[in-house]
Amino acid sequence: MSKLIKNCKIKEISNNANIKEIIEEDVGSLKKESTNNYSGFHKNKHASESKTSLKVNTDKGVYYCFNCGEGGNAITWLMANRSMGFLEAAQYLAARYDVDIGDLSEEELEKIKKFHQEKEMIYEIFTIAAEIYNSQLREEHYHLLKNKWGITKETADSINIGYAPSDGNFLLRKLLKKGYSQKDLKKTGLFIKKYDFFQGRIIFPYQKNHKVVFFIGRKTKHTPDKKWERGKYKKLLTHSDKRKYISSVVKNEHLFGVDSLSNTEALIITEGITDAITTIQAGYSCISPVTVQFRKKDYKKLESIAEKAKKIYIVNDNEESGAGRKGALETARYLHKKGHKVYIVELPKPEEVSKIDLADYWKDHNKDDFEKLLRESNNLMDLGIKKIKQASYDEKITAAESVYPLFAGLGDIEKDRYIKKIKEAFGNDVRIKTIRGKINEVINKKEKKENTNDIKSEESTSNTSPIPRIRESSSGYFYVERDSENDSGEIIYISNFILNIDTILRNQDGKEIISGDILYYDKNKEEINLDSNAFILSKNFKEELPNKAIWTGNSTQLQQIKVNIYDNNPVSKKAVELAGRYDNQILLPEITLSKNGIVERADKVVINLKNNHLLSKMPKKMPDQSEHMRAAENIYKYLPRINEPVIAGAITSWSFALPWCDLIRNKLSWGGFPHLILYGEAGSGKTQSAKLIWRLNGISQDNEPFSLPNTRFTRLNNYSSSNLIPVFLDEYRPSAWSGYRSRQIHEELRNIYNKNAAERGRADLTTKSFSLAAPIILCGEDRPRDTTGLEERMIILNPNKDIVDGNNNQYGDICKKNFNKLQKAPLEAFALPYWKWSLAQENWEEKLEKARGEIIIWKEDEQLTIPERLINNLAILKFGWWMYLSYAEELDIELDEEILIEAELNAVLKSVYYNVMPEGRHFNEFDELIVFLNTMVNNSKLYSRIHYTIKNKNTLILRLPDILPIAKEFAHKTQRSRELLGIDAYRSIIRRLEEDPNSYVLSSSDKGSFRKSGDSYCELRGVALDMDKLEEQLKIEQEIWS
Repeated sequence: MSKLIKNCKIKEISNNANIKEIIEEDVGSLKKESTNNYSGFHKNKHASESKTSLKVNTDKGVYYCFNCGEGGNAITWLMANRSMGFLEAAQYLAARYDVDIGDLSEEELEKIKKFHQEKEMIYEIFTIAAEIYNSQLREEHYHLLKNKWGITKETADSINIGYAPSDGNFLLRKLLKKGYSQKDLKKTGLFIKKYDFFQGRIIFPYQKNHKVVFFIGRKTKHTPDKKWERGKYKKLLTHSDKRKYISSVVKNEHLFGVDSLSNTEALIITEGITDAITTIQAGYSCISPVTVQFRKKDYKKLESIAEKAKKIYIVNDNEESGAGRKGALETARYLHKKGHKVYIVELPKPEEVSKIDLADYWKDHNKDDFEKLLRESNNLMDLGIKKIKQASYDEKITAAESVYPLFAGLGDIEKDRYIKKIKEAFGNDVRIKTIRGKINEVINKKEKKENTNDIKSEESTSNTSPIPRIRESSSGYFYVERDSENDSGEIIYISNFILNIDTILRNQDGKEIISGDILYYDKNKEEINLDSNAFILSKNFKEELPNKAIWTGNSTQLQQIKVNIYDNNPVSKKAVELAGRYDNQILLPEITLSKNGIVERADKVVINLKNNHLLSKMPKKMPDQSEHMRAAENIYKYLPRINEPVIAGAITSWSFALPWCDLIRNKLSWGGFPHLILYGEAGSGKTQSAKLIWRLNGISQDNEPFSLPNTRFTRLNNYSSSNLIPVFLDEYRPSAWSGYRSRQIHEELRNIYNKNAAERGRADLTTKSFSLAAPIILCGEDRPRDTTGLEERMIILNPNKDIVDGNNNQYGDICKKNFNKLQKAPLEAFALPYWKWSLAQENWEEKLEKARGEIIIWKEDEQLTIPERLINNLAILKFGWWMYLSYAEELDIELDEEILIEAELNAVLKSVYYNVMPEGRHFNEFDELIVFLNTMVNNSKLYSRIHYTIKNKNTLILRLPDILPIAKEFAHKTQRSRELLGIDAYRSIIRRLEEDPNSYVLSSSDKGSFRKSGDSYCELRGVALDMDKLEEQLKIEQEIWS
């Protein structure tokens, strides 16, 4: 088969390929936006909040993803999303779209088609095998993963780590039952004759583009005692001359962890597979060759991965043999040569152990510790210079020889910086000119040897740098036109200021903010925060400067200033743009709080780079104790009686649970913190009640809430301002909005509940990520209705206008009076001391779990059907009520006995329950989809053997990828109020229902017979449902589907 294809043929292949068809096979249906333009999202690689970040133009045959930056033509798509090489992708498309590329016979074309069909089948079997292995993990295996390597149950399940039973043919039996033939299974490398290749081992699958492409098995005490099982790790059998029966698809050519990658600030490269898993678990992009160093043939793959990262950190084992460090240096040299910023991280090794790897490190260290390690890591230049310093005088020259070649490819400023360091390492006996000459000599020889460039003579390149050194005075930055040794010459000023930088702030993404004072020529100064990227170009730098500042220098001079700033070793701090709780501290723009009070020299600070309005409104100083007591006494006396008890009690409970909002959202078993919605007619006190909650959190009463119908950017900016102080959104009126705006805002609210991230595209084709973390208060004249899965994410309250006005017979004007007294009290003085107390509550998790346990008992006593999400929300209210009582005890405030009646809290809980579930019945999102599909079948919009099929008389097989686009179109045409979810969301629910023996879901993947064309049929996979249980649980009539 030809190894080359002419350029004109490549263009013809690209022109003939149906790029929309190719992409839809991997991501599902694309939505038409105009004649030749379609959109969707890169669901085989990542999530997308907008669901439209992937753009496809069929006229030009190109695509671009605004989320991850990937783009190109059909060939590019296959290379990036189906693990094909360039030649392989081109030949595949030529065969598929009948493009004559000259020297491929019909037999070769057919061979290409068969190869790719086999590839898809092999990876499908691998993915199912990984799920089967994962289903075999038991408590002892999870215990082993956690204790030996620090891998959590959640991580193990999310990447399908599994266990291969040792009974010989367990996997073979399972896959045969799923309809695969022994002939096909033999091709996978998972079997030897009729026996499983992996037995009694922990199985780690390699994934690429969310498909399993390879396996490695780790020995356990249950591994059979055979000579061929003695190896600690055992890799999948692969195709070779010795094993021609295994498909040529199955190769040991994959790097572990590629699915953890994105356009990232930092990439971690580590040695072992468990090192990589625990690092990914900690939130980093990480890959591993699963050995000490990369094979030479893997360098090309490594280079394409490295291009996505701004910085690369290599973290190999620290061992007495030095093998890990040797491998790390080898990899670093290759990446440095390719122009990447690469650093060697040395793990701290206790004296009593001979070796420590990254998985060992994570057991006893947290992310902050690791970030410190990364900051303290050295690049090859620093390591080499350190070696020169440590060497004896005679050995310094030899040590320097290994550093000189590393100067190739460095910029002029970096060269100057490291030349100075080499001179310092040698001492005063060596001149800079000599070092520079030696470097140029080595680089020139190297370039001649590699025959890559025309080389100038050593004499013409050994002189000093032509860039004048930038100096500073009280009048500003300047340089001398002729920079002689006595500094004679003309002085040229390039600014009317100098920067006095004392702090480098680094945010979670690795972005650096240079912080300090700008000192003007007239002795005045002001604080300044500059993005470090602003120092790349003068144009960017000018845009970030205050109006008073003048800069006339160029970009090279600017970079000199940046180098000088870093050489002065400013203090390094972590910067966050999200105010609120961070473990045992609360960070606000002007205050950092611990359980002991104000932290004077905090190593984390909040910066308000996006000019966020809520950040500017937050508390700025700790109140006096007397002022706080006044606020607390008014709150405890009047807050629970500002409305009828079921309203005031819920507001009080929700408000007092807020300091734990982010911690609760981070708990995998809880997942979310409920929004609070106050709805009702004008004058019912909903807005004023919400403003009271704001004041309880330190926001002064002269601040107004945000209006909901504003721009999406403003909303996302507000949502990502705090994880503690609620964002107060007024004018919630979905009935008055367009369908698009309503769906967009409701999708945002669903994402905030779980603290998901959202992206928003920019004009420069980049994306901005927002952490949707804020607690939410919604106020409006209506509540959410017919919004899939949203109501159960809320505490829904309907205040009574008559009570607020004092016209209610039962309460008279007492609520109105209480409300007025609270409005006059200094409520803003309450927040900071209460938050300080909350940081000291170490048993909060125990209380939270106890609250959930009591809610479960209560719902059984009341014989209520409550979904898990609502159980958690009610438990949060109960937990908040307990914190309300505990803080009263802390302050020695005696409460009105009526407030302490537990039955009253139960009334609050029951009221909230019936507000969310008016009929006391819960349908999940998939239930609602099935009911809707039943309507579609009844209206002849879905057809048997095309969209669904009946198997064994009472098993319904649904093809969701084919059904959902039609369902969404039908929903739009019929103006259906319920919102449909994406296929991934439904699959997640299906997998959960599959585990429930009482559910109507039999299997998330089962085969059924579907019409292919005419009278021909084929076996396709779909969701399998029990029709008898469908009829019983959802009142679905079987006859309609038959």
